[in-house]
Parts: sequence; structure tokens; C-alpha cells
Amino acid sequence: GSGGSRTVRVVPATNQSGSANITVTVRDGDAGSNSTTFALSVLPVNDLPTLDVIADVTVDEDSPLQSIVLTGISSGAPNEVQPVTVSVVSASASILTNVVASYGSGDSTGRVEFLPVQDAHGIAMITVNVSDGISTNSRSFAVTIQPVNDLPMIAQLKPILSQLDLNE
Repeated sequence: GSGGSRTVRVVPATNQSGSANITVTVRDGDAGSNSTTFALSVLPVNDLPTLDVIADVTVDEDSPLQSIVLTGISSGAPNEVQPVTVSVVSASASILTNVVASYGSGDSTGRVEFLPVQDAHGIAMITVNVSDGISTNSRSFAVTIQPVNDLPMIAQLKPILSQLDLNE
């Protein structure tokens, strides 16, 4: 500011909360001064839990159980210690089954597992949710199940008995 108006800017440290008394002193050119003190309170906020981006996945039809590693799981800030949970949602039961998330509290990694439905192909979306009980962070990824050329099938043939008259 200018003249009798001045501005004090206070920026709290990242991920820190608490109270502090701040004293502002002004001095004139004749060795005169005046001070005032005010209290500043920085309230804690809940940071959004973290989960790294999950890459899309492509597998062949009839593949075995698939396991995708999840990384970057945290409660949101180094000073937040609340537990987090990991859950998974998939609305593609026609091509994916057994879609589950596994995670141990406090770990920075987890897993999503799924099994392609036999002889099914297409694209399914899986959404992974990380929650600290207050906020939830969600990441989605696509699973492409590629069709494969199945071997042709033939039914078991029954033996055929025939009597032939070779004299005719």
C-alpha cells in the first residue's frame, strides 16, 4: 500500500495448521515506532486421498485371472494419518467377473483383480475408489478383452455299422 495503508501477507506452510501470534511493527524516520499483535489460526483441512493414474489394460478373451497393481495410495498429506480404504466398481458383468480390490491399511500399493468371462469380449470400465472416510478419490481405467479365434468344434460321432453285400 501507500500512505497510511499497508498490507501484510502471511502464507502458512503447506500441510501445517495451528495458531501463531504475529507482531507487526512500523517505524518512522525519526526513531519512532508502534506495534500491534494479532492471532492467526490456520485450521486443518482434509486432503483428498491419493491414487496414481491406472493405465488401460488389454487382454485376450479366455485369459486367466488378471492382477493390476495400484500405486500412490495415501491419505492425502504426510501429516494425515487416518486410515484409507480401497474399493472397486465395475458394471460390466457380461465380460468381467470376480472384480475385487485388495489393500492393506497404511500400504502405498494395492491390487485389482478380475477374470474375463469365458468366450466374451468387449470393453469394460473399472473404477477404483480410495476413501479416508471424509473424501474419496476415484480413478477409472478401461479393460479391453480382445476376441480370439476359437478352434472349431465337432460333436463326437457315433460308430455306424453297416452290412454291405459285396456280391451284388
